[in-house]
Amino acid sequence: MDASSFDALQTPYTSLVNVEGINATEEARSSRARRKRKRSPKPKRDKRRKTWSKGITAQERKNLRRADGFATVIRYPLRATLDFHPVHLDAYPEGELDDFFAGLRTCISTWCGRRKIGCFWVWTRENYIGDRREHLHMVMHLPPRFHNQLEDHIRRLYPGGEKLVQIGNRTSHRCPDTTRWVDGLDYRTKQLRGDAVGAPGPTRLPRETKSRHDGAPVAPVYGKRCGISDSLTVRVEKAWEASRS
Repeated sequence: MDASSFDALQTPYTSLVNVEGINATEEARSSRARRKRKRSPKPKRDKRRKTWSKGITAQERKNLRRADGFATVIRYPLRATLDFHPVHLDAYPEGELDDFFAGLRTCISTWCGRRKIGCFWVWTRENYIGDRREHLHMVMHLPPRFHNQLEDHIRRLYPGGEKLVQIGNRTSHRCPDTTRWVDGLDYRTKQLRGDAVGAPGPTRLPRETKSRHDGAPVAPVYGKRCGISDSLTVRVEKAWEASRS
């Protein structure tokens, strides 16, 4: 066999090896690229952007309970309740209720600050299917002697009917369905999300799915469904604990 015949026999084998090597390299690169895409973190939601809230989450309820306990420890117990129903306003708000309620809380904060009461509270929003059913609940620190004064102040700023705003004492009542005592704060956090009630059993939290008055289903709210005052945040609590250590 001459040299030219030998080269002809070797050429297909060499080409086959090169092609298989190239294909294997490209496949390895594609596999690494796929793994890299899987490991890439998901884009975080902008918390400043408002979304629809279908109910209070387990973490939100935990934050409300923590703030309530911290207020008691620092001797500003949340023993007053404030309920505000915009449907009874003489002029219903034209903008978003999330912004309207924020403005209302600012007015309450200013009033309490001028009287050296302090601004300590937690708040929730509730809503039902229907026209203008959304309303605001607050559980706050407010000595009884200021109840009527604050209520009159709010009525001057926001004219409306008799049922527009009610301020009273935080109380408990027995739930007819579970026969358990329900605290004033627990009652105002009853519109929980489905995954926030816990496992079936005696510790399962009661969750409202419809109005006890007319059976209207619970509706979502646009924006934050609940919150706490700046004086009861986790950061403030940690700073307070550090100052005492």
